[in-house]
Amino acid sequence: MSLSVWALSLGLGALGAVLRWAMIEFASKPWVAILTVNVAGSALAGGVAAFPVVAGSLPLIAGLCGGLTTFSTLALQLTPGQVTRRPVALLGLAAAHCLGGIGACWSAFALVSTVLS
Repeated sequence: MSLSVWALSLGLGALGAVLRWAMIEFASKPWVAILTVNVAGSALAGGVAAFPVVAGSLPLIAGLCGGLTTFSTLALQLTPGQVTRRPVALLGLAAAHCLGGIGACWSAFALVSTVLS
């Protein structure tokens, strides 16, 4: 990995982290903001992955999408005892993140692949 790709990944990762922080900080319900950034980051990663080999794909996926998504905060949100939600609600939230992230990634990949072909 060249120094310029590394630096771009670092910069885009910082941008993603700031966007995530702003979403969570200013949201009335942080769990909705966390779900939103994780699904949006997954969709962006899927869309970028559909492009033919592009030099900027690694910094976009690893940097921006990696900084935007937050699975450590999700893990904390899903830990019983950390929040007052019932176990069924925690399982529903986990399912929403998994299905939403995978669905968004796959849908964006399929859409961009269709448009490019």
